[in-house]
Amino acid sequence: MEGGIEIYVPRAFPKQSSSIFSTTFTVTPTQLYEIRVKLSQTNEIVSFKRYSELLHLSEKLTPLIRQERILLPKFPSKKLNKLDESLIIQRRTLLEQWLKSAISHKVLQEKILIFLDYVAAPQNQDPKAKISPDELLITEFVEKISKDDRNKMKLIENFTWNFFLKKRSVQQNYINQLIECLVPLCGCEFVGSKALDVLSKMTTSDYFRDFVIVSRILTSFPPRFLKSMCLNEYLTKKRFSDCQIQAYNLCKNIQENLSSTELTEILNYDEEALRVFQNWGLETVTELPRAVSVIVQDWRPMVQTKDIMFKFRFIGKDLEITGNIYAEATISRIIDILTVPSERKKWDLRLVDMKPIAEIQGFTFTYLADRTLYEFHTSLKQTQTSSLATLDFQTTCYMFKQPNSILGHFSSYFAIEQCDDQVSSTKDSEDKIFLDESKTSSKVKINWNAHYCEASYHLIRGDLFQEADILRKTFELFIDIAEFREDKAKTAQQLENPILQAFERKKLTKTNSLFMGNELNLTK
Repeated sequence: MEGGIEIYVPRAFPKQSSSIFSTTFTVTPTQLYEIRVKLSQTNEIVSFKRYSELLHLSEKLTPLIRQERILLPKFPSKKLNKLDESLIIQRRTLLEQWLKSAISHKVLQEKILIFLDYVAAPQNQDPKAKISPDELLITEFVEKISKDDRNKMKLIENFTWNFFLKKRSVQQNYINQLIECLVPLCGCEFVGSKALDVLSKMTTSDYFRDFVIVSRILTSFPPRFLKSMCLNEYLTKKRFSDCQIQAYNLCKNIQENLSSTELTEILNYDEEALRVFQNWGLETVTELPRAVSVIVQDWRPMVQTKDIMFKFRFIGKDLEITGNIYAEATISRIIDILTVPSERKKWDLRLVDMKPIAEIQGFTFTYLADRTLYEFHTSLKQTQTSSLATLDFQTTCYMFKQPNSILGHFSSYFAIEQCDDQVSSTKDSEDKIFLDESKTSSKVKINWNAHYCEASYHLIRGDLFQEADILRKTFELFIDIAEFREDKAKTAQQLENPILQAFERKKLTKTNSLFMGNELNLTK
């Protein structure tokens, strides 16, 4: 347990009571808090604790805290009223802050780990026994290449062949190990091109599933470390001229996550390399082996109804959708059905789950299409006035991801505008007052602009080629929910959402099998 220990409280979920009183009285489910402690790069413990247990721990540690004069954040207090979703998120955030501060003190560290049911592993236990085959490939490669100076080329070639043979699923700490090993190798005069090729492939969706995480981890290293890649020499063809395109792709990833000043530092302040990168794909640059051109298609109609008008186009391999939606509702109502999980699940047909992320003030969206789960970690920027509101969902990276999902990249921007009919200036004030009083609801115009990456646009691929009609039905339900037509929306969703029915049947089957298994065990 050398080095700093990282502790997180990523989520809280209800645990229904098995007491006989819960069958008679309405009992608020107990909240279990998931606590993850990262002791090292290959050692992580997970524990689930109730608030009452954590409160008892804080009270037990209070005498020691006072004796050592340790200053900690305030522990979240008890609540007499019923906990809603916002209070649970607030309590989870405060618990994480308290635990992070407490575990940073050596005198409290051991007691907290014992409370979290941590048992030290035996010294002679093989750490490779607990990692997956995908992660074992990385650890063995890093270990061998750091010791063998003569066979680096062969080791990288074998690793490239085996690692990219299929789509791998690897935890972040192993990705970090691999990048930390590859970056200095990119600057090697003998194997630099091979290392650069591996790193470039890992930042594209064609070769690696978690390419977004790779880009985030790569740009988390300081510029002085990334300078060792010698990207400026690759761009100017002074080193392995056939790897210029890989160097450009890496520079593009760095530019998306870092400032131009940091990119200039990574390129060793090489003006020629910077000029090649900035003019990439333009006709003025004739030295490039392959010009990078992005094909922008014309807009094509997608959905055309009375209240829904969408069109789409492809920009390279990405998809862009824009259009307008009209509904008889208020701005606040539209914001609620877009940002409240329970409301959004009523109309978003492909949505499997939506969870708030307090750390980044956003949401995790999980969608299902063609038996594939797509996961999006988004931050939310929201503005609102009396007549206009904007919601901007932008993909970001969050450290916790489901094991069997594809991490996608998309942006979704909603501009909600009040579009009441304007009264002519020739009418007198009495006519205007009469019109205002006669209005039972106001009409809003929602302008939607969405951008999907190559992997995530498969969610609506069937709608683009008229093989399915999910998008139109989704936003028709959106209008019904916005206008409080709950009965119609519920009926339509039951009829037109076989995905949801399949999920419910599967959950019911699993629950029944577990219940029968428990009964058999009890009879035995």
